[in-house]
Amino acid sequence: MVEDKSVLLCLLGLLSTSYAFDVPKRNCELKPVDESFAKYMDNPGITLNEFYFKMKNYSQDPLYHNTGENYKLWRWHRTRTQHGRTLLMLSFHYDVLSMTILTIGVEPSEVLLQDNPFGCFGNITVDERGDLLRELILNDFYVTKKTSSQIEYESHTMRVVFACNSVVKNYHGYGKFINRCCNLEPNGQLLCTDQVEDAWITLLYVCITLVKVMVFLFGPLMIPSHMYDVSYMASQYVVKLQQELKMKLFVTESAQTSVRYKTRLTIQDISEWNKFQEVLGQFPMDEVIPIKIQELKIKVKGKRVIPENEPPTGLLRTLFDNLVRSFVSIALPSKRVSEKVKSIARCSFQDMLNVERTSVLQVLLRIGLWPFKNWGLLALLTAPVYTCVMAPACSLIFAVYCLPTIYLTYRLFYHARNKIDYKEQKVDDESPLITRKPSVVKIKKIKKNITKIDKTVHKRLMSISENEEHIFPCTWGSGTIYNLRRFMVQILVGVFCVSCLYSFILLAVEATGIFVEIMAFTMMGIIVNAGSTLRYVSMALLVLVYMHDCYNNVYESYLTFNKAVIDDIMDRVEDLKTVASLPSSMQESIGFTVKPVEAVDRIPTAFMFDKTEPRWRIGHLFIVFGFI
Repeated sequence: MVEDKSVLLCLLGLLSTSYAFDVPKRNCELKPVDESFAKYMDNPGITLNEFYFKMKNYSQDPLYHNTGENYKLWRWHRTRTQHGRTLLMLSFHYDVLSMTILTIGVEPSEVLLQDNPFGCFGNITVDERGDLLRELILNDFYVTKKTSSQIEYESHTMRVVFACNSVVKNYHGYGKFINRCCNLEPNGQLLCTDQVEDAWITLLYVCITLVKVMVFLFGPLMIPSHMYDVSYMASQYVVKLQQELKMKLFVTESAQTSVRYKTRLTIQDISEWNKFQEVLGQFPMDEVIPIKIQELKIKVKGKRVIPENEPPTGLLRTLFDNLVRSFVSIALPSKRVSEKVKSIARCSFQDMLNVERTSVLQVLLRIGLWPFKNWGLLALLTAPVYTCVMAPACSLIFAVYCLPTIYLTYRLFYHARNKIDYKEQKVDDESPLITRKPSVVKIKKIKKNITKIDKTVHKRLMSISENEEHIFPCTWGSGTIYNLRRFMVQILVGVFCVSCLYSFILLAVEATGIFVEIMAFTMMGIIVNAGSTLRYVSMALLVLVYMHDCYNNVYESYLTFNKAVIDDIMDRVEDLKTVASLPSSMQESIGFTVKPVEAVDRIPTAFMFDKTEPRWRIGHLFIVFGFI
């Protein structure tokens, strides 16, 4: 079993193992068929040589069969620097993570070898094959013969040649891939070192793991609040038009008519236009009727509303829209079921937003000081026992209310139970005419204490009665069978919601982890290869500056439009005062068209029917929420 390097490894205290031995004389020699590549191995621009060996005139290559503890005996590396040996400690796909920047200075070569006498390489042991390949690399493929003084000079100048290959070690029943790097000593001995992860590389993977854990626990906080806020839902607005919209209407029950029309609507198309259907009954049939429209009642989704203090675009906004945001559509059996799931998720996220961490600390302190409140200093005697008993409960409260992922796990089940329930007239549990078993009374008391804690840690809770259109009472009845059926549905809906939550969170964890790894490895490659990458980094910075300048022009145009909007609002102060003076039950969110800036063409108000549902196109619309 191979351990993934992204997993937390406690190798900071593990030392590399080294051992030295004399190089024996062998009756088998290896030489490359073509030695031309060996002349360029010490090129200043090469950090790491990567060799792919293959034997000549062998029908069954010994390098690919019976390799023992060696992993890919046909692949070897040669380096003179610590930089090259560090590259071998990274993940096997470091080239992908660094966007090939770390591969600058890595030179791959395919080398065809021949043995002398022929066939001797296939008759020796696996360890002897590895030793022959290692000696071949350390002696520069015997192109030039190294003397002991030359080896000593390389040792003093830190330019020692290392030959490295991958081996598999048995660690308590688990296979672990390590790099074995060997070099020649001035006395002729061969010094080999089994390298483990460098402390800095291990620290990098530990940090990446911590980032993944943080995203898993606090990932729901990264979701913009407007996506589950009430304002995100479609709200109704009354739009007063500056100019009357003149249209002609023809009402008929016949499918065949000689009247030329631009748009035809059926009863199914206007099934949700309740007020229009009431007025439609007053029109005569089979006559062309001219109508004038002075105001429109429209529904606008919150995601289509542009805030007054934030431009609709920008450099970061564009990157977020194209790289981060994803639109997920859930195909459910019916719209009613879909609304149930949306309502459960929305209420859970709104409750998460209303949790006060300071109130959680207040609850924990209250629990910790409870013995001192009741017994005074005598509580010091029971403090150890009380701490052992209450520590798990306090840890559970802290985890549930301070870790958003765990909080949503509990809250989704809570709202699934409340949203899918049988509504009946409740009987007062405190009535003296009702007798309860002691166990039931104890459960009721615990439930009351939990509810009290729940109310304390929230600024406000989403009540079921706040929005009646999102209540979905069960109509199965209140018998034992119906209660069991309802309970199973609540559990299944809760499990479905929690499964979706953890699916998205795990995707976010993996996406964040790979993004952090790419950033870390890319920055590492830019730093160690600054001479080669600086020109490209400079070009990228110039592009970013140019993009920022372009978006800055958009921002200035937006401010100009805002100024025109404010001037228009000042002209409509009386209209706003009229709406604000009405009772809260009669106040409506209003909208009106504003005069566009000179550089923008005016968009006329028109009725559109080119998509699945009819809609109004209103240009330069400014909406004001109701003064409730």
